Amino acid sequence: MRKAGTALVAALALVACTSEPADESTGTGGDSTSTTAGSTSSAATSVEPTTASTTVEPTTASTTVEPTTTSTTGVDEALCADYCAEVMTNCLGPQAQYPNADSCNRACASFPAGARGDVSGNSYACRRYHTDAAAMDAPTHCVHAGPSGGGACGDNCDGFCAIAVSICPGEHPSVDACLAACAGFPDDEEFDVGDVAGDTLACRLYHLTVAATGEADAATHCPHTVQDSQTCM
Repeated sequence: MRKAGTALVAALALVACTSEPADESTGTGGDSTSTTAGSTSSAATSVEPTTASTTVEPTTASTTVEPTTTSTTGVDEALCADYCAEVMTNCLGPQAQYPNADSCNRACASFPAGARGDVSGNSYACRRYHTDAAAMDAPTHCVHAGPSGGGACGDNCDGFCAIAVSICPGEHPSVDACLAACAGFPDDEEFDVGDVAGDTLACRLYHLTVAATGEADAATHCPHTVQDSQTCM
């Protein structure tokens, strides 16, 4: 009876031990469930910025403005032809300024060009102005339109020497030498083509205009344009 009781107690104790719940642990004992959160891989995408480097060459509009200049070395042939046609039409008889068209054209080519609208100064432009004015008043303007300039388009020696160094370079090698000689010529009358003799600047200018006609005339008449002229005496 005592042994049976002891056996019963032992059996109850065994049942009690086996009925205790298992200790759940995330690390040890029983069914250990280890949960590992998946690592999220961030795919770092490196995008190189596209820089459109556009080099724009500046467009430089280079505008070359030709300076407006006044020629001091001569006059275009067409302008001289126009001038000569007009001056020989407007200035006739006692107001005539040139013996012929060839003389006028060659004398004209020796004038400084001047500027359009000039009414004074030793130039083609001044003479052209007075040529037009001579159509209305020839006695006043023809001498200004002619080779001497008549004191309006330069003084008489300016006109004389502009032509002389071109047409008669042997007798008048430079403007300065010509002006010095011209200063000794009596200058007491207005010029026209009737001044064929006499110790005057007007006589020497007449022979200079005849010399301008051509080479043969120059050989004959250039010697008459100097101080000791045998014709203008």
